[in-house]
Amino acid sequence: MHLLIISLIIILTFINGCSKTNSSNLPVSAVEHFYKTYLTNRTGGLPYGHTLEELRPFLSDNLYHLIIEALEYQKRFIALHPDEPSSSGGPAVIYKPPFIDDDYFSSLFEGPKSFKVIKTEAGPNGSFLVHVQFVYDQSVTAWEDVIIVIKQRGVYVIDDVIYSGAGDFNPKGRLSDRLSINF
Repeated sequence: MHLLIISLIIILTFINGCSKTNSSNLPVSAVEHFYKTYLTNRTGGLPYGHTLEELRPFLSDNLYHLIIEALEYQKRFIALHPDEPSSSGGPAVIYKPPFIDDDYFSSLFEGPKSFKVIKTEAGPNGSFLVHVQFVYDQSVTAWEDVIIVIKQRGVYVIDDVIYSGAGDFNPKGRLSDRLSINF
């Protein structure tokens, strides 16, 4: 009887693992899992530390390394430009480092509060273009950005974000370009 129960548990565990693998091994699922995790932990600026490690499974090696390089640049900037106390007793002079605020995974500076995948289409070189509608709140019109997803080591991961430019102060462009500034 114990052998039957153990066998049943092993079979159910295997089936459950297979269904999770198959459902999360789709371009849309990779994007949905990323944004659910990201929006839960987002604080502004590039993710770092524990938050970045939680997001790591959803990011391509290239995008992850671009983020790491940008964070290293940020650290060097802070070391080279420390805040300066005021000589007149007023507020300190604060040098704002790059990548410290803003949302980097959508067009809007403040970032979205919710999202919905609209459609997926084939992209160049085996990639997928996942169109995502983002919403901040009622005061901001919803916008659509495109997430580039690739397959890497048998798993779909986010390789880039194409910004549509949500409003006048949020330009169009790509996440990879924003992270690839000349350090």
